[in-house]
Amino acid sequence: MRYFTPHEYILLEIAGQFGLDKATWDTRLAWTRENEDKLESLLPEAKEPEQYISAVMEYRKVQAGEPTGMMVAFDATASGQQLLACMTGCVSTATHTNLINTFERKCPYTFLRDMMVKAGSSASLTVAQLKAAAMPFFYGSRAEPENVFGEGEELMRFYTSLQQHFPGPFEAMNVMLSVIDPERSNYSWTLPDGHTVDYNTMAPKDIKLESDECGVKITYRTLEEGPIKGDKSLAANITHSVDAYVVRELGLRCQAEGIEVLHIFDDFRASPLNMNRVRELYLQILTEIASMDLLGNILRQITGVNQGWTKIANNLPELMQDGDYLLS
Repeated sequence: MRYFTPHEYILLEIAGQFGLDKATWDTRLAWTRENEDKLESLLPEAKEPEQYISAVMEYRKVQAGEPTGMMVAFDATASGQQLLACMTGCVSTATHTNLINTFERKCPYTFLRDMMVKAGSSASLTVAQLKAAAMPFFYGSRAEPENVFGEGEELMRFYTSLQQHFPGPFEAMNVMLSVIDPERSNYSWTLPDGHTVDYNTMAPKDIKLESDECGVKITYRTLEEGPIKGDKSLAANITHSVDAYVVRELGLRCQAEGIEVLHIFDDFRASPLNMNRVRELYLQILTEIASMDLLGNILRQITGVNQGWTKIANNLPELMQDGDYLLS
C-alpha cells in the first residue's frame, strides 16, 4: 500500500472531487500541482462542485498557515463485488476491484464494457450502462440487466462476460438466490462480531372498503409479514449485512485508536492525518473476511444444512497484502 502525507491527501481530495477519482494516485497529484494557481477557476468543470470548492478553500487555508478540520473522502471500489470476491476466494474479481495491487486504479465496469465489446457487443456501450446492469445483478436483480440490454443476445453476452471474469460473485449470487424459500418469510443469521440479522419479508396486501351511505369504494394497500412470490431480497441482504459488518468493525477499530471516521455507505472520510491508517484497517478487515468461511457460515445458518462453500482459491489473503486502490 502506498502512503501519503497529509498535504498529499488534500491534493488527492481536490483532484478526486474534480472528477479524477478513477485516475492513478500520480495522475491526481500531478493534476492538482499543475493547476494549483487556478483551481478556483476550474469549478464549473468539477464533477462534484460543492465538495471540490470546499476542498480548494481548505487547501488555501493550509497554504496560509491556518488550521483546518477538513476530512478527505475515499470510496470502496464496487464494495459489493469486493466483499463477494473475499467471501468466494475469487482472484479475478479481486483484481478488478483493486483488492490486489496491480499498480493501476481498476474500474470493474470499464473492464466489463471492454470485454463485452471484444466479444462482439456494440462499441457504443457506456460504462454507465454496464454499472446500471452489473451492480444490481450482484445484489440479486435480474430485471435491471434486462432493462439495459433487453432479452436477446446482448443480455446473454453480458451474463457470459460476468461468469467468465467475475466467477466467484456470479456463482455466489446463484447460490444465494437458490436458498430462498418461497414459503418462508423470516431469515436470520449472525455475523462474526455477534450482530444478528433478523428480517421478515413484507408482502403487499390490498384491502377494500365500501360505504353504502356514501357510495364510495376504496382500496388501499398495506404490507404484512409473509412470503413474496419472486422475492430476491435475501441475496442483497446477505451482502449488505457483510457491508454493515465492515463499517462497524472499521468504526470500532478507528475509535480504539482515537481516529474519527465518518461514512456514507462505502464512502469513508477522515482527517488527512489519519487516512493512511483508515486505509490500512479497511484492507485488514477485508483480508480477514477473505480468510473466513463467512459465506458458507451464513448459508448454513439460513438453511440449517451443513453445506460448505468451496472457495475458488485459498491464497487470496496473501495476494491482498499490498492492496492499494481498494479505497480510492
